[in-house]
Amino acid sequence: MSRHQEYAKARQETRAFNEALLNVRVGMTTRDLERLNPNLRNSAFGKVEYTQTANGRSEWWRYDRGTTLFIVNGIVTAIHY
Repeated sequence: MSRHQEYAKARQETRAFNEALLNVRVGMTTRDLERLNPNLRNSAFGKVEYTQTANGRSEWWRYDRGTTLFIVNGIVTAIHY
């Protein structure tokens, strides 16, 4: 693959990732997020942190551009841009 093709592919992946992130809504499940874009959870654009308690699991999906998804027991409860 040429350098130009690699660059074009990376731009396309970034665009698809950003579009998926803009379509996230409070109330969506993690499965809904994976349908939008399978890379939302495991992304080169950010990281996932979590805490497991007796009441369930809380997750923070943090992305390089400052967006954070707050997920409690598999459901998006808040989005910070």
